[in-house]
Amino acid sequence: MSAPDDHPADAASGELGTASLQELLHLLPAGVLRAAPDGVVTWMNPAAARLLAPRMAESADFDVHALLAPWAPDLAARVQAHGTARGVVHRWRLGPEGGAVRSVMALKLQHDPGGLTLLLMEGSP
Repeated sequence: MSAPDDHPADAASGELGTASLQELLHLLPAGVLRAAPDGVVTWMNPAAARLLAPRMAESADFDVHALLAPWAPDLAARVQAHGTARGVVHRWRLGPEGGAVRSVMALKLQHDPGGLTLLLMEGSP
């Protein structure tokens, strides 16, 4: 197994290396978080931490279903119905009731069986 930095950008193909992808995820203005199959949040970028800070202050629970309950109350049911196939599970579009969060998108990735990736997009309240 190689280290993440062993995959530099391939200028000829236009592919990003692992380190570049990690930097991109860290710098994105959109919130990105990953959850294990049991719903425990395993990683989030700074934008997700900022958007979820009020929810995390209310509870020490790092369960994705609890954290996103105000915006995606049916997340668990939709993930279960979607199964393990990769792709978009669902996108929730929110109005002013969402505060800074304007949409939540749940995704299943090919190389993360059972896990879940979520995008939190923000807009002005």
